[in-house]
Formats: sequence, C-alpha cells, structure tokens
Amino acid sequence: MEFDSIIAQADALLIEHPLRTALTEAEIKQIANYFYAQTLYADEDLREEGVGSDPVFESVHRQFAEARGWG
Repeated sequence: MEFDSIIAQADALLIEHPLRTALTEAEIKQIANYFYAQTLYADEDLREEGVGSDPVFESVHRQFAEARGWG
C-alpha cells in the first residue's frame, strides 16, 4: 500500500500546470514586501556586525577589532 501511495504522489507531480504569465496585485505586493524585509535584514546585519559577505567589509571589521583589542 505504501508503494501505491508513492506512485500516486509521483503521478500527481507529472500533471502539467498552466504557465502563469501575470501576477495579481496582492502577489506583487507580497513579493515586494518580502524583498524589502530581506534587504532591511541584510542591512541591519551588516551594520550590527560590520562584516556581511563583502571581503572589504570583513577586512575593515577585522582591522578595527584588532585595533580595539577585540580580536
């Protein structure tokens, strides 16, 4: 029975779904809000930690920490 269930789930994945070519206003707003929140989060993380993923920021943060005796 478990095997039949797995096959049924796999068959359901093969059903073609129509291609969407447009978004609703609510979806656009939700995507924009998510992007904005992620951008703010990344900015806050960079400001608090002073590091981020940029090698220049990492270098400056390390030099500053060493000069202050933190590292």
